[in-house]
Amino acid sequence: MRGRRTSGAVSIAYEHCGLLAFYADGEPERCEDMLAALRAEIRAVSERGVGADEVRRVKNQRRTRLALEAESPRTRAMQLVDDLETHDCVRTAQARSAAVEVVSARTIALYLEQYPIDGDGLLRFYGPRDWP
Repeated sequence: MRGRRTSGAVSIAYEHCGLLAFYADGEPERCEDMLAALRAEIRAVSERGVGADEVRRVKNQRRTRLALEAESPRTRAMQLVDDLETHDCVRTAQARSAAVEVVSARTIALYLEQYPIDGDGLLRFYGPRDWP
């Protein structure tokens, strides 16, 4: 971790670390089932990887979202901040699209090889129920 001072603000850069987050949203009385289903899916991805159809579907969704985001001034402003924090530069819409295009079942498999998701992870629960 290193700090750097830019434009009167201090930002902290975390190098070579990341976060892979899995999210589920549901009814409080079904949280045990939801967590079990989420963990089962994570385990399945860890064991079998992802298929080309899954990658194609997600890439299509991401392409559509990128096109819509480019039209929203608020979202574009958020992208600019994210780019500056994570890439130290502002990416164009074309650069964002190019990042989507390089993703494949193989690149995901290589990523999961380097950063396995086979443990329990860190569970955060927010809501009206006192659980776990």
